[in-house]
Amino acid sequence: MTRLMLAISDRSPKAEVLVESAAKLARQLEADWFVVHVRQPPTLHYRMTATEHPVPVEELTYARRLGAKIIIERGDVVKTLIAFARTMSIDYFVTGRSFRSRFSFTWRLPLTETLQRKLPNTIMMIV
Repeated sequence: MTRLMLAISDRSPKAEVLVESAAKLARQLEADWFVVHVRQPPTLHYRMTATEHPVPVEELTYARRLGAKIIIERGDVVKTLIAFARTMSIDYFVTGRSFRSRFSFTWRLPLTETLQRKLPNTIMMIV
């Protein structure tokens, strides 16, 4: 069985488009699909605690109506997404473009590039 995963953030300006694109692709592939939202621990640049971290409720509800299984996890975004993808044998990973500043790119790799390196057998799709 083919499996597709959409990673969604509370800060995504086009979350509805991401959900619709993932749902369409899942239908075309006849795939099980998951929408994963990771609540981050506080960091130097992102000071909200995990319990204060907003959850994109409307987008998750919409995804559920379109047939997605909703997963909400806590922890480091990259590590959590990689662990979930490996555990569930995800074939397709869908995400939106990162809107990080140039300064932050100098300090660490973008999420998509890190995931591509850690999940070489997963097809990455950026919407």
